[in-house]
Amino acid sequence: MKQILLLILAAGVPWSCGQNEIQAPVNQVAQEEKKAERSREQQAWQLIQAGAQLIDVRSQAEYDAGHFDNVLLIAHDEILEGVTQHKIDKETPIVLYCKSGGRAERARMELENAGYIKVFNAGGYEAMLREKPQPKTP
Repeated sequence: MKQILLLILAAGVPWSCGQNEIQAPVNQVAQEEKKAERSREQQAWQLIQAGAQLIDVRSQAEYDAGHFDNVLLIAHDEILEGVTQHKIDKETPIVLYCKSGGRAERARMELENAGYIKVFNAGGYEAMLREKPQPKTP
């Protein structure tokens, strides 16, 4: 009985060492994948550069205080009326932003419930501004 117990314990020693040897590369891969992930704002800019319609769902006063070029202002609580008025197709990619992402999320959900299939919540204006790609200089 003691021999079987010793054999079982001895067999467990290499396993625990091997587990640590395996865990280190797994952690390294996870860290590299995290670095490769793009932020919500970076994803939004990629969509905008690919032709998505950018919509500011903030108030007129917030919009007047600062906004992006080529953006439509449609208040979050008027989003369906606004996209209909602007004749935005339900398959057109749409990127929404507000101050922090809350109103944009409500507008995203309302659009998706109405059948819009490519709607992205970019979050807040200030965060998007920080992540805005800079033009490449020659």
